[in-house]
Amino acid sequence: MDDNPQAWFEKVYLDTYEQILGYAIRRCDCAQDAADVVAETFEIAWRRIADLPAGDEARLWLYGVARNVVASHRRGHLRHRSRHTTLDEDVVAFYARTAPSDERLEFTQVADVFRGLSDDDHELLSLVAWEGLDAAEIACVLGCSRNAVRIRLHRARKRFAQRLAAAGQASAAGARTLLATITAARPDIAAPPSPAGGRPWRMRLMAAAAVGVLATGLVVGPSLLREPSAVSYANSAVSIVRDGDQYVARITDPFADHARYTEAFHAVGLDIDLRPVPVSPGAVGQILGMVIGGDQVPDPQTPPDPSGPRFGGVALSTESAPKGCRPGRDSGCVMVMRIPARFTGHVNIRLGRQARPGEQYANADQATAPGEMFAGVSLRRGRSVGDMVAEARRRDLRAVFSRIRIDPQTAGLSFDPVPADHVERDWVVWHAWQVQAGVIRFLVTPERLADNPFHNGSAPPPAS
Repeated sequence: MDDNPQAWFEKVYLDTYEQILGYAIRRCDCAQDAADVVAETFEIAWRRIADLPAGDEARLWLYGVARNVVASHRRGHLRHRSRHTTLDEDVVAFYARTAPSDERLEFTQVADVFRGLSDDDHELLSLVAWEGLDAAEIACVLGCSRNAVRIRLHRARKRFAQRLAAAGQASAAGARTLLATITAARPDIAAPPSPAGGRPWRMRLMAAAAVGVLATGLVVGPSLLREPSAVSYANSAVSIVRDGDQYVARITDPFADHARYTEAFHAVGLDIDLRPVPVSPGAVGQILGMVIGGDQVPDPQTPPDPSGPRFGGVALSTESAPKGCRPGRDSGCVMVMRIPARFTGHVNIRLGRQARPGEQYANADQATAPGEMFAGVSLRRGRSVGDMVAEARRRDLRAVFSRIRIDPQTAGLSFDPVPADHVERDWVVWHAWQVQAGVIRFLVTPERLADNPFHNGSAPPPAS
């Protein structure tokens, strides 16, 4: 915990505000009750600041507190309070916007079945569908083992699916289509207000935040049902729709949790692994590579189609819209994937995200590319260690070293880390990797080689 309890509390509050607000709204019958739960949860957190864990554990701890507060309220033990009238007014705006209408009929039917579940099933499935928690996180909130969570979750999903079928209401595909309709356009979410005046629980909740919770969570979605193949799906990170003989995926939040993409693609029967990876600032939003696997063979193409390989005459491609923008970096930029509807293989895509402090870059090979930490330095003919260390210092970089080993049989390359004090100034640098912020690795040999092994086919040429 921070040495300043007030500062520590404010950080946790700002980090968890939206999640706790959503938790309360989705479990209370009226605005006043939801306001009570939010306020009481943060009051308890302030009183027990010494017990508040660090990192993401704080969020799970607060879920556990909010769960107990909701349970206490439902038993009628939460006292009536009058000090949060401003909070009440703001949360009322959420309920005013969610009255049933003809357009929400299917959602209302599904929601009726969902509300009819037992308290235990309702809470467990809510933690999955609304809070987006995995088994380990749910175990932390409920205070039980991961295995117990998995067993209970399996049984709860089964009971829910049976009730839907018995009621003749929305199927799994219908629930997914409904989810796509409601969440296709996610409204902006206002940042939570800072606790003020030494009374950290006096919060002013904004209507925009409440609407944001509705758009991303108040839906009985396929995470509860897990039945294959819908024609559309959406969550807060990606929307997918069937368009003729292809699926079109529009990724609006390219740096969301990896599970959000997996969930969406699996829902429509596609095996697409979109994984954000840490990169240098200059590569944020770049697609670092797309690997296609499986038994399905792409159509023969002469010449190759620049948009991507074709399967059954339909291209598998990625692009950004508007063209040339960087997803997650440029305002309004969306990553668009087009996947043949009959594609049965696996696609692995790596998308660059901003590296956190201490994380190693996935685009290490781009050190000398424009905009990167060693941009403008040519190593094609090799440069002395002394010169390159001096250049690194001019750029405020710390140099580390690996010695290049060349297999005499295959001419393949391997690299052995070498302490800096074992490297002589006249050794030769043939390539550079950007390891992480402020650190560059030089690939060296004690002697000058006949040619650069990164340009003679022994290894892939460096990015430039």
